[in-house]
Amino acid sequence: MSAQSEFVTVPFAAGERISVAHDGRLPLDVILLRHGEQVSAFLDDCPDERKPLEPVLNSRGEVVCTVHGASFDCNGCLVRPGGAHHPENCIAGLVPVPVETADADAVTLAITPEVRKEAERIQLQRRRRRYGRGLRGLVRRLSAWMRGEQ
Repeated sequence: MSAQSEFVTVPFAAGERISVAHDGRLPLDVILLRHGEQVSAFLDDCPDERKPLEPVLNSRGEVVCTVHGASFDCNGCLVRPGGAHHPENCIAGLVPVPVETADADAVTLAITPEVRKEAERIQLQRRRRRYGRGLRGLVRRLSAWMRGEQ
């Protein structure tokens, strides 16, 4: 890990979303998975529409996105695309967060500069989807509203 990595210990909760406070910044939403002895952590972000996964674990230990049904294995790789709205986005898989140490009760995550940068990029994409792209998005929404299109 780089010298700029921050190490954060969080309670272990398989398949649950955990908000990880780090470095005084907005918390990262992370999903933890255990497959045998292996513990994996991923940013809570479905690559299909840049929304939180609202994860559910299926009988095979895969994370299933409840928004559109895509399944991801314990390595974050896409297993089944489900009814993806944008399947070209969904081939990327989940964004990993490095796990330094793990035991039955706690996991130590390495919040690297790369993870921080990816989380910031995801947040920006979510805001753009929600609010449009600046002034152009506002003008388009206002024009549609004036024409009676919602």
